[in-house]
Amino acid sequence: MLPLYLLNAVKGETVVVELKNAGIINGTLENCDSYMNVTLTSAYASLSMDEPFHKIDRIYIRGTTIKFFKMGNEFIEKFKEQQQREKDNHSNYRNNNRQYNNHRQNKFNNQRRGNGNYNQNNNGNNRWGNNSREGIDTKN
Repeated sequence: MLPLYLLNAVKGETVVVELKNAGIINGTLENCDSYMNVTLTSAYASLSMDEPFHKIDRIYIRGTTIKFFKMGNEFIEKFKEQQQREKDNHSNYRNNNRQYNNHRQNKFNNQRRGNGNYNQNNNGNNRWGNNSREGIDTKN
């Protein structure tokens, strides 16, 4: 899955695609899918070694015909930063979810033990809620 994440990170950037039939296409990456089919815009293509380059406004390249992609090192750094941000966001989500679940479990355990909202006031009377009405005798 790593190559697909990298390709998604460099959408809108210029890449060079070398094909299995020795063709070379240079253009701006517009889109890619899970099969690594890509769409390039403002492309220059040479479909064989001895053919000159031709300008193509938009070209769709099937993933099975691609040998490899070439791109600058700055895109690799951009990709690493994006991966780190996603990892941090996922980690924060997991921590927040874990805290929420711990809070719910503690609340459930307190209710099972009788430590929930059921309190005993200073007079020894049991009642629901907090101790804001202390001193009121609720025994019959």
